[in-house]
Amino acid sequence: TSMLIIALPWIESSVLGEKYRQASHLVPLWGLYFLLNALRTVGTTLLTCFGAFKALFWQGMGSLTILMVSCAALMPVWGVTGALSAMIAVEVTELVVNLVFLLPNSKKTLQLLSKPLPTEQ
Repeated sequence: TSMLIIALPWIESSVLGEKYRQASHLVPLWGLYFLLNALRTVGTTLLTCFGAFKALFWQGMGSLTILMVSCAALMPVWGVTGALSAMIAVEVTELVVNLVFLLPNSKKTLQLLSKPLPTEQ
């Protein structure tokens, strides 16, 4: 992200042209989005390994709903910045849900399933 911020004035003038002349304020938002996305992806991958497919399905449905509502509310006011803000809000929501609810519950379930059965004697 820092390299892009440093190189952005040259990129704007030489590559992007007039249409994207004011794109520099979006770079930090994109950087934040990709950071949150990477963190959330780690949690989602762990949940996939734990077999929490039903929880991931419902999380995806909830995230889609949040994204649609957020975009409808923020894009008319802030345009592209609103769309990025909506995407960031979804990533934050998913990351918190993963860390606070889904991962601890999945780990408990996996531990219960991996315990050996008591033997009768």
